[in-house]
Amino acid sequence: MNAHDKKYIVIWAVLLVAMGVSIALGEFVGNTAVVVTIFVIAAVKAWLVVAEFMHLRYEAPWLKWVLGGALLAVVAFLGGVTPDVAFHWSVIPPKVETPADAAVAVVKPLEPGDAERGGKVYGTYCVGCHMADGKGNGGTTAADFIGDPSRLGKTDEELLTSIAEGKTGTIGTMPPWKGALSAQQRVDVLAYVRATFGAK
Repeated sequence: MNAHDKKYIVIWAVLLVAMGVSIALGEFVGNTAVVVTIFVIAAVKAWLVVAEFMHLRYEAPWLKWVLGGALLAVVAFLGGVTPDVAFHWSVIPPKVETPADAAVAVVKPLEPGDAERGGKVYGTYCVGCHMADGKGNGGTTAADFIGDPSRLGKTDEELLTSIAEGKTGTIGTMPPWKGALSAQQRVDVLAYVRATFGAK
């Protein structure tokens, strides 16, 4: 086996390892840095294949410009999807509950809604769609608590059900929050919404 053949075997091995790393990152970890890392690995793999196996390294310069344009397209795609992925992970974080957790869970009576605690919940989970002013971008991204009094004219039970189970309407769909927020957090965030936007 000559040195030329050994180089291809080494590159092939590197590609396999890189693929394994990408799969492992996507399977076990979820955040913006991982998305960026997976795209960088993909770009490196593409370069190795095109440069070595497709011999771009030895081809005309215009072909290298074509590859450069393709890589820029990948970067643009990454820049476009990363904010959406980051928003999804930040707004709807995964909540893992094992059977053991469920078996030992103790049901505590709910306290009255606390607007101060609810403000922290709202700022973390709700503000991305309903916005800080409660107007939901004029009712285009979520319910407008200020401009449409009927939104908060519903009973606490109705609103808590919507928060827990989600709701689909003319604007779109609000996801169910019962998997990410506890019953107390849902009561608290409703107290904050009523205290902050209900009187306006």
